[in-house]
This record gives sequence, C-alpha cells and structure tokens, in this order.
Amino acid sequence: MSLFRERGRPAFAAADVAALHALSAPMARRLRGFARPATGGSDGSHAPGLLLFGADGALLSVNDEARELLALMPPGPSTTTAAGLELPLPVWILSTAGRARLTGDSARIRIRTLTGRWLVCHATCLRDAHGEPSTTALVIEHAAPSDVAALIVAAYELTRRELEVTELIAAGLSTAAIAAQLGVSAHTVRDHVKSVFDKTGVTSRGELVAALFTGYRQPAAASVTLRVLDGRAG
Repeated sequence: MSLFRERGRPAFAAADVAALHALSAPMARRLRGFARPATGGSDGSHAPGLLLFGADGALLSVNDEARELLALMPPGPSTTTAAGLELPLPVWILSTAGRARLTGDSARIRIRTLTGRWLVCHATCLRDAHGEPSTTALVIEHAAPSDVAALIVAAYELTRRELEVTELIAAGLSTAAIAAQLGVSAHTVRDHVKSVFDKTGVTSRGELVAALFTGYRQPAAASVTLRVLDGRAG
C-alpha cells in the first residue's frame, strides 16, 4: 500500500503512522484470503528490462524489454518522464529506485501483472570512481519459483516447515522420504500435510500441487465472507 498527501499538506503525523500500524495486520489477513499466489502461463519474452536513473532521480534510458514489462503492470498512480522518453512510470517503480538511491543499498519489490504473472524489480545505486552515488539501475524480470514460494507462504500463512513439506510433495517424494530428508517422523510429516491441506482448502497431494504451482487458485475464505467480483456478490 502506498499513501500520498496532496502537495502543500503537512507530512504524516505519528498518530497517522500508529493508526496504519494497528490496521496493517487485520488488513493483511483479509487480503490474503483473496490472494492468487501462483499462476501459470507466460507473458512472452523472459528477457529482463533495464532502467537507468540519474543522481536527481530522472530517467536517463530504458531498454525495449523494460517498456514491454511496464505495459503489463496494473493501473495506478504514475509520473510521465522527461521529454524524449515520454514513458509513464508507476510510483512503485520510482519509489523502489528512489529508496536505493537515497539509502545506497539495494531495493526490491514484487508486482503482479495484468495477466496474473509476477515480476520482480531490483534497484541498486551505482557509484563513480570516487565512491559517490551516480546513477541507479533498476532491473525488471519475471519472478523465479523461489519468489513465488515466498508469496505462497504469505497468502496461505504456511509455516517455513509446511512450505518445505509442500515443495517436497511437489517433487514427488513419499511421506517416508520427506521424513528422512527433514529428519522428522512420518507422523510429523502427516501432521504438516494435514495442516497444509486445511490452509489451502485441498484434499489430495495432486490437488495441492495443481493449486500452488501449476494454475490459478484463490485460497478458500470463510463461509461468512462476502466477495464482490465484477460487481456481483458471491
């Protein structure tokens, strides 16, 4: 979530920050119930996109792959770059590059595209021969399975051990083989599997793999949940 104040208004106060902090956990739990952590299909080219920003934050150059990947991003607040490039940049791209520029450290963000795939943006501050910050490079690329796995953990609230068991199930290992690899008992593995099934709303290993790694799926919400999709309650 990105929050903005109109130009000329005072900065966010401590009370504003405290209110958002108190709301963040319950909001995150509700949003996770509507998440789609894993998808199938392809957005086409897998070549990474590259954007270069100057020391003042202005976009200096961009490759064609970056333009294609930017076109896949969801609608939202954006800023048009200087004349010559005329490229609308989403605020999350600018904020990621700006964070790397201001801190001198790397910055990273994941973005879900209009087609349901995930992109990862990495920004890093480059330094000149004197060690001073010069330009900032931001790379946009398709998310690797490890990046999606982290989303699965957040969306379904799996523990790290439950994710390990899930990945071994996806690799085709039996309960005994999983127990041997993790150094736990088969009974413990079965407990983890049952917990994963309950959290993801599936009833078999095959359904679990299909739900998390090979297709679209929305985590099951409580029966009292009201969903509104395309203007229709369901």
